[in-house]
Amino acid sequence: MHRHHFFIGLIILVTIGALIFFTTNKGLYPVAIVDSKIIFAKDFRKVTESAFAFYSTAVAVYKKQELSEEDGDKLFNEIRRATLEKLIEQSIVGKELSNRLGGGVRAIIDNRLQSVENDKLEEMAPRLYGLSAEEFKDMVLAPEAAAELLANDFKSKNEDYTAWLSNAKKAASVTVLVSGVKWVEDRVEIK
Repeated sequence: MHRHHFFIGLIILVTIGALIFFTTNKGLYPVAIVDSKIIFAKDFRKVTESAFAFYSTAVAVYKKQELSEEDGDKLFNEIRRATLEKLIEQSIVGKELSNRLGGGVRAIIDNRLQSVENDKLEEMAPRLYGLSAEEFKDMVLAPEAAAELLANDFKSKNEDYTAWLSNAKKAASVTVLVSGVKWVEDRVEIK
């Protein structure tokens, strides 16, 4: 009987360990929660890495030098902060856009992105950002199109988008679960 309990306990322990390994390895854990919407580590990591790749390339091209380790660390921390802040803002914008325009938001955004030249994206996105053209559209262009769409909706109703966004960020329930940064009123700050 004790042997049976031992094996059941061992199987449960191994299963829990495998589940933890899988979720952390795949980035399937939250780094922030915005009004009950989860921002996953995999998205945060991907956007942060692509931004860092872009800035590192820009520094190498324009300054004709590589980043020092100290400057690279400072840049990476600032990119992490700015990326998380942008993802939180995108979550707030997405929620408001859905409230205003309903379920067809993604189709409208996809329609707007039809005009993007895929040939140039397929060439430039991997070189500058380390992303495929589709990843670049999803992670960079689609959120910008959503913000533009919402801003245009505000403008058409003679409402102030900038003031709304500032107030919405202050009113949002934001919980940051990643170390080294914190949410303060309406922005992410480095601790």
